[in-house]
Amino acid sequence: MIRVMLADDHTIIREGLRRVIEENVSMKVVGEAENGVRTLEIAQKTQADVIVLDISMPEMDGFDCTRALRSLVPDARILVLTMHENVQYAIRILEAGANGFICKDAAARDLIKAIQIVLAGRTYICPEISEKLAAKYRLQKTDTDSLESLSTREFQVLRHLGTGHSLKETAQALGISEKTVSTYRSRLLEKLELRTTADIIRFALEKRLLE
Repeated sequence: MIRVMLADDHTIIREGLRRVIEENVSMKVVGEAENGVRTLEIAQKTQADVIVLDISMPEMDGFDCTRALRSLVPDARILVLTMHENVQYAIRILEAGANGFICKDAAARDLIKAIQIVLAGRTYICPEISEKLAAKYRLQKTDTDSLESLSTREFQVLRHLGTGHSLKETAQALGISEKTVSTYRSRLLEKLELRTTADIIRFALEKRLLE
């Protein structure tokens, strides 16, 4: 029996995932969490084989949560389920330690397939993202993509500021000081050649970094 844990801040999403997963006789949902901190707690208690995790969760986002899970439950396989179809999300969450990346609009059979693939020790990337990744690396670029120049923490700060969060709100969400967020904001403005927070918001929208 494959033991699956669900981590998503939307109850209706977790309920739908549970129904899909438990229709498969070889799978069972052994735990659910509504935020990143609870995910770490429940993951240690349930010792699930596969953790299906959302990127955008309160208290601790999917990036930090994935890194923490790799340390706390190293044998668990992590499958990220998200509405983000931007290639950068897939690249960065896999670098953080996830074993797969699947979009929320995927068919039920694709979710089951993804769980089975990551459990078998392979990496799963949904077809939509795979095509974008292939296209990305087929392009011969002389300049480094602006997003690729960002560190993961800078990318996280970009996402929060891009949604209109204040420095204080961003600091609380990421568990860092407001002064540190201000420093990251300055780096973002420099690296992305922007001038104001409004520019950051516009950039995030243009790059489709927001759900």
